[in-house]
Amino acid sequence: MKKASNAALVLLGICVLSICLTEPAFAASRANVLDTTVSKFQVAATNFGSRVKEVGIQLLFLLAAIQLSLTFIQKILGRLELDEIPGIIGMFILNIGIFVAVNRFSETWLPAIINSFAKIGQLGSGLEELTPSVIITQGIQLQDLMVQSFNQASGNNGGPLDAMKLFVPSMVLTGLCFVILLSFTVLAAQMVLIQIQGFFWVAFTPVLMGFGGISFTRDIAVSSLKGGITIGVKLMCIYLVAGVSGELAPLMGEGMADVTISNWAPLFWPTMVALILAYLSFQLPKLAGDLLNGTASLSAGDGASTAAMVVAGVAAAGAGAGAMAGQAMGAAGSAALEATGIAKALGAGMESAH
Repeated sequence: MKKASNAALVLLGICVLSICLTEPAFAASRANVLDTTVSKFQVAATNFGSRVKEVGIQLLFLLAAIQLSLTFIQKILGRLELDEIPGIIGMFILNIGIFVAVNRFSETWLPAIINSFAKIGQLGSGLEELTPSVIITQGIQLQDLMVQSFNQASGNNGGPLDAMKLFVPSMVLTGLCFVILLSFTVLAAQMVLIQIQGFFWVAFTPVLMGFGGISFTRDIAVSSLKGGITIGVKLMCIYLVAGVSGELAPLMGEGMADVTISNWAPLFWPTMVALILAYLSFQLPKLAGDLLNGTASLSAGDGASTAAMVVAGVAAAGAGAGAMAGQAMGAAGSAALEATGIAKALGAGMESAH
């Protein structure tokens, strides 16, 4: 049983390594699952928002009536001059009118705020409209380009035998591809979360506008409007990272073309670029927050933490591959000993027959 399990592990290791060194096009066909998930959330949030809009209007008018009552009470108590009343009433009507308008036209106005930032991101990055599936496909294409360049430079045709022959450089490339796919997967996940957050914002903001009817809770309504700007800035950051990675992809592929069995130095530059992309993908919400707050909290320590986490994952994968390689060598040695014993037994049998 133990020998059979060892052989199965060896076969599994060879298959995994072969898959990592060949085109991962099968993953692209499943990438649109993320887009479908986002669409489902969009429909659910739209239906939710349409049902609760009237709650926001009712709350707005209720709090507005309380605010007017407080104003007249202050007048009766002599805390307001008569000539101040028209200005207060005018500002009150203006504020209430803004909140009512946002509630009534939320389906058009609120998505326009987010979409405007997305258009700015497209203009700045030179990319078309991004979706989570497009981001993952971009990462797969970058990995595929690097693998093809490596195979061409090393003469590897992607088969299991070549994978074992070029085991060590292939494992380095596998770790690098893992980092690249991780960074683009995290970036796609960030976009999924941001889009869903945007749908929730569009659905909930009309209700939160109701708190603008009275001065005590008006900050809640105003702060909720700022949420769209935060979401838009995050989208712009995603477009920037995706645009930069798209421009770096050919350069990383050219770097992989210079890799040889005796010279792995060209691997270091794509590795560093992949780690930076992974770091930016993980830290994207923090980066957007810094842009809005006018701060710069990102540091080399954060980058080191992210790099350590990624390298730990790659090292674990490498350790597993090394263990499988060791088991493969052990299984091969056991098979050789068994073959020797069988040969000796056959020879003894032939001598006794004679």
